[in-house]
Amino acid sequence: MKKFFLLFTWAVLLTSVGFSQTYRTITIDGNNDFINGSERFATTTTAGGQGAGYAYITWDATYLYIGFSGSSASGWLTDNDRRIVIYLDTDPKLVPTSGSGTTTAVNSGTYRFVPTLPFSANYNFGFATIDNGEIKRMWNGSAWVTATFETGNWKNTTTQYWEARIKRSDIGNPSKINLLAYVEETWSSGFISAGVPNNLFTDQNTNTTPVLSNFLSLNLTTGQTPNAGQWYLGLNVAGGSLTTSALAGMNGNATDGRDQGVDVELPPTPPSNYIEAYFPHEDWTSTLGTKYASDVKAYDALSASQSTWNFTVSTDVSGTITISPSLLGSVPSSHVIYLKDLTTGTRTNLRTGNYTYTANPSESTRNFTITIGAADPNASVDSTSLTYGELVVNNSLTKTVTLTNTGVTSLVVSSLAVSGTGYSLAHGSTLPRTLAQNDTLKFNVTFLPTTAGNYDGTVTIVTNDPDGDLTIAATGSARTLSSPSISSTPSSWNFGTVKTNDDSTKTFTIANGGEEDLEITAVSVSGDFF
Repeated sequence: MKKFFLLFTWAVLLTSVGFSQTYRTITIDGNNDFINGSERFATTTTAGGQGAGYAYITWDATYLYIGFSGSSASGWLTDNDRRIVIYLDTDPKLVPTSGSGTTTAVNSGTYRFVPTLPFSANYNFGFATIDNGEIKRMWNGSAWVTATFETGNWKNTTTQYWEARIKRSDIGNPSKINLLAYVEETWSSGFISAGVPNNLFTDQNTNTTPVLSNFLSLNLTTGQTPNAGQWYLGLNVAGGSLTTSALAGMNGNATDGRDQGVDVELPPTPPSNYIEAYFPHEDWTSTLGTKYASDVKAYDALSASQSTWNFTVSTDVSGTITISPSLLGSVPSSHVIYLKDLTTGTRTNLRTGNYTYTANPSESTRNFTITIGAADPNASVDSTSLTYGELVVNNSLTKTVTLTNTGVTSLVVSSLAVSGTGYSLAHGSTLPRTLAQNDTLKFNVTFLPTTAGNYDGTVTIVTNDPDGDLTIAATGSARTLSSPSISSTPSSWNFGTVKTNDDSTKTFTIANGGEEDLEITAVSVSGDFF
């Protein structure tokens, strides 16, 4: 996933939050002494032709250290005819392309591939494996020019490893940077590969200029784990000529509480003509108040869960307010992103569109929730309707319904009920009940009419499915039993001629052609000799 932390346009004091790693110094000698667990990054070349491609990043107070190992698309990355290409944004902004640098890569006279950069780059550092030559460029406001920042590097062809350092004070001594890097093969049919972050471009290897949609963002302070899991979502709010932004996210170097320098306070509200977007936190103490322009939580993979942020927009302007997302490429593609307006109940998928509402003087503040994580729970039943047909009064028929959570996050079943005369429901479960992905709950719905007529019923299933309650229509009818109807077979007998003192016996069958019971009170015969 794309890893970045964004710098707001106002100054903030950056302090350590007490994380696990202190500054690390790497000796540039061709030996890989980066720490795999905290400083190694997967690249787009997760399994190349001759080995995996990895990048390594760490820093101390003086230098930024970068390394590569493994292969490019067509062989070892330390073989001849490769260039290692690194771009740095040393003054990152909330909108990554709005810094003092450029999104235009160094020209094709220097490199084979000239992609559009996803951030505003200030510096470029390249290394040519054929002659161990270094390329150093700086954006001067209008063009890429030769730079003189101090570097050092070492190529080890035995272990297929390369490492370098860049002096921080020579590139403005940044406390935060955006960074991307890749390896290009310099021949005409060669590939661009080994991109970092590992979702820098879509294809693992490509021989056409790729779209670079992601990048790393690194907080170059002590106490950071360089490759900590992280993602961010920008929330841009516009009304009339006013715009503002806020940032939600998760970071392995953060906590769920307030992290100084990470969860950034909002400046005081202007007296007029303002629009604010913030995360309210009455539980956090700050000299500036309880409004925060960023709310970064401890990293959680959210593989089967979701996390929710409270979010507020406040303005004194009237008219249409638009909330739009940015940095969507940073959020794992498996995560849903929903904005819910707590005033109207409207829920918007920010992956597919923006949200608008109308602000007016009587409602200067609007509250929302932002929900991000695994796909929603989804309540699904195997019967969308229950048809019982026609029953006789006081007879019953039971049908079984299976409820399944076909979503990812847990489905909480709060209640199961049926309405309508003649219908009853039994489930044998203690509610509320939680169903994990693909778990089921079975319940029975019985139709028992007591009088003749048509019967309609509704089964209601209340869950935390964001689509709302699930209902199932039930239909049936009832009739009374038909009256008893006596018949005999045959209806007459001809005994013919019988000799004197002889007898002849015939059998009659009496049947009830009705549905109610036929009560036979007597059977008699009349006539002589019968």
